[in-house]
Amino acid sequence: PSYRGNYVLLKLEEGQMLEKAEKIVEEIKNETGIDIRIEGEKSRREPEGVRIEQNYARKLIEERINKEISEKEYRVNISFNSAEGRILLKFVSPEYGRRYVRTIEELIRQTGWDIEIDDSYYRQNVLLEEAKKIMAEEGIRKVKAGFNNFNNYVEVRIGKEDMPEDKKVMIKKKFEEKTGVKLEIKEI
Repeated sequence: PSYRGNYVLLKLEEGQMLEKAEKIVEEIKNETGIDIRIEGEKSRREPEGVRIEQNYARKLIEERINKEISEKEYRVNISFNSAEGRILLKFVSPEYGRRYVRTIEELIRQTGWDIEIDDSYYRQNVLLEEAKKIMAEEGIRKVKAGFNNFNNYVEVRIGKEDMPEDKKVMIKKKFEEKTGVKLEIKEI
């Protein structure tokens, strides 16, 4: 494994079982909170067949991925690097985008393009608004929200409202399930 930012990158050799690795990664995340990302060797990710035309590839990706995303602001942005034969997908967060790994693998085979999730891109404004929205739904109106660029999480500051710990846990879980990003709640 190699370390990149706030996660461990696990590289699989050709022939290693992706499904088994995904199960182990999920168990580790649930027990420790450590984010482990799986990446195959370049030969494993190499698309099969002929690369289809760029606009058709865009349409296919948008149809397959965006039809599963109900919130317009969460939809994927697509950028192309034709020289490298690569498509970069920008989701609301990389963690959110990893929900679509199986679909992306299918799209790689269908399009002939190497398709990757941009691991450095976060739609901070959408994440901050989502945090404020969830807090408002829970009756907390005075909220200051910020994005921690170093550790890639959203932090909300609220007044001393004696929020019960179980309510904080519920709000954090709701936010992470929706966005894939961790939420920290601090009382000021």
